[in-house]
Amino acid sequence: MLRGNSPRSIAGAVAAGLGVSVLPCLLTGGEPRLRRVTPGVLAVTEVFGVIRPDSKYVARIRVTMEHLVALFKKEARLLAGDVPRAT
Repeated sequence: MLRGNSPRSIAGAVAAGLGVSVLPCLLTGGEPRLRRVTPGVLAVTEVFGVIRPDSKYVARIRVTMEHLVALFKKEARLLAGDVPRAT
């Protein structure tokens, strides 16, 4: 059994043939040595951004929040596990 606290390290170990693991779709989309072995996503999670109430109107924080929202929308398919399979 291999244990690790870095999803990228675990993905690398699995890609090298050291076993199987549940991995975030975000890490596996472009790696041809990894394949989904289940018909669908096994787990989901939510992401929360926490800021102090008095900081939500600070320009740099507002820009960062807007960027993250746009990025999550753009990458929604990948984050949901709807990634093309490697051939």
